[in-house]
Amino acid sequence: MSLPGLTGEQGTTGTGNSNSSPLRASWPFSLVLSSGRFYNNTINPVHGTSKKENHMKITLHEGLDLSEPEIEIRCHIADPRLKRLIDYIHQYSFSLEGRIGDASFYLHSEEIIYVDSADGRTFLYSGKNVYESRETLASLEEKLANTTFVRISKNCIVNTAWLKSVSPLWNHRLEALLKNGEKLIVSRNYIPALKEKLSQ
Repeated sequence: MSLPGLTGEQGTTGTGNSNSSPLRASWPFSLVLSSGRFYNNTINPVHGTSKKENHMKITLHEGLDLSEPEIEIRCHIADPRLKRLIDYIHQYSFSLEGRIGDASFYLHSEEIIYVDSADGRTFLYSGKNVYESRETLASLEEKLANTTFVRISKNCIVNTAWLKSVSPLWNHRLEALLKNGEKLIVSRNYIPALKEKLSQ
């Protein structure tokens, strides 16, 4: 699922790239998702059985009078799939600040491949750059709860949307291969959390 205005790295800088723009300024729309128990009853011509298909109606309203994006979901019952969709939408409702030198950038969470800490400093890794964050790894882990991010070691949080494969290593650890070719180590104490995240 990709919402308009959420591609590319955007940010505001003090002395950096003047072409960068605030992330939130790229959302001039309101989205209404209306989901109910709408079914189409169709007959299978081979077996003669009835098949039910669940449908979701999506309505997009664009207007210059809208000051900020709004997402409203109407449903009969918030089942697990719909709750995951809500978490997915929530992930795109905020950005994280990263710095390169004196320049500040506001990165959307989908741009961040993983977060790592070393020597008391926290870094955000995107497909193009490495940004330093003012927040601690624990603070970012809390902020990224109920998203595609999960902690895989004492010093690393990975975006599972960038995960390509996982392979076993010695000492009950795992090797995570990312879509950009990088490899990360999954500590055995964090394997259950990763498995749970991937099963959602």
